[in-house]
Amino acid sequence: MRPLSRRSQPSHRVLIGAAALFIASVVWGTILRLRDDRIALDAPPFRGNLGVVATWWVVPALLLAPGMVFVVPRIVDRCSWRWLLAFSTLVTALWGVALALTDRPSQLVEPIRTRYEYFRAVPLVGSPSQFLATFLQRTSTFPLHVTAHPPAMVLVLWSLHRIGLGAAVFDAVLVVAAGVSTVPAVLIAAREVAGEAAARRAAPYVALLPAVLWIVTSSDAFFAGVAVWSGTLLVLASGRSDRRSDLMALLAGLLAGFLFYLTYPAALFLLPGPVLALSRRRFRPLVLALAAVIVVAVVFTASGFWWPDGLASSRVQYARSVAQFRPYRYFVVANLAVAVFVVGPAVLAAFARLRDRGIVVLIAATATGLLIADLTGLSKGEVERIWLPFMPWLMLSTISLPTTPRARRGWLAAQVTLTLATQLVLRSEW
Repeated sequence: MRPLSRRSQPSHRVLIGAAALFIASVVWGTILRLRDDRIALDAPPFRGNLGVVATWWVVPALLLAPGMVFVVPRIVDRCSWRWLLAFSTLVTALWGVALALTDRPSQLVEPIRTRYEYFRAVPLVGSPSQFLATFLQRTSTFPLHVTAHPPAMVLVLWSLHRIGLGAAVFDAVLVVAAGVSTVPAVLIAAREVAGEAAARRAAPYVALLPAVLWIVTSSDAFFAGVAVWSGTLLVLASGRSDRRSDLMALLAGLLAGFLFYLTYPAALFLLPGPVLALSRRRFRPLVLALAAVIVVAVVFTASGFWWPDGLASSRVQYARSVAQFRPYRYFVVANLAVAVFVVGPAVLAAFARLRDRGIVVLIAATATGLLIADLTGLSKGEVERIWLPFMPWLMLSTISLPTTPRARRGWLAAQVTLTLATQLVLRSEW
């Protein structure tokens, strides 16, 4: 056997460490579940249970998989930049939908319609002003996910219903569109900080991110779309000094402000953009973005929703949920195991090779936010969907992987195989 090169050894050590972490979380979680099934974790460290899918709906995904490995990188290499962005987005959507269909066609909308989701709260809105003013007093009447989040997502769906798009399928389309839009967003950011050649190298991996399993079926994908586009706009704004820079900074701030009213950990999801701007010593875009955030906060506050009270209420609801049976020590480890699993082996191997300063800043900011989110203990499990806003940024490490056709096919095959296998054996609510 040929010995490993010095360059490849760090990558292998990272992969071995990640595998050990995941196996340990599986064993530890299984022991905890046997002791107390109230932790509601039948496939530790994931939420869900194990069961092999064996229907004809598996065929489309199986047929697509080779094309994802052999065809996608060739097209990415040859098409123009604009077509690359469109093609990568289409690949993510097509691959995600094909995977979701392996359960059954209804799985594309069923997660939206469960009794825990925002869709069920739309009939309770009445008017936006009344909904916001009484939101905290009515938490006991809302579905679980509504009580754990600020009220903006319900208002987004209410707006769809008001224009005649009230069916769950339209809500699902909105969520999927927002989720897959993170692909062009992070590629645009990568081009800005590392150049087009680097962004092209990452494109096939970003398009085939394993997290697509939850992008297609989870409302958290909408949060990811808002968070990542806010970061990308701030990255672009920090690279210019003109009126376009100011407009992009303001739009980034509006999206960031809106994200605070979609999900409480918004500040952690938004770190990449501001950190990169600080590394470039570009303070004007940060000031403009902050001003826009304040404008959004003033609008929601004037409408009757006080964000700090919402956070306090959410923490009370969380303490009463299944989280009370979930030990912090386990989930602070298991959450990380899920994160390394969801990004896939290609990303992990690429970390040890990464040298581009701009991409390092983006990934370091993302990893910092992820670690803080983990240490808070406010996400004991289910981070495969909750941490979706982190995942597209982490995929950018793949710019450092070998570019030979054989090596690239190997890493893409590993990513695609992991994603497909997970979908076929993990029965999740999302």
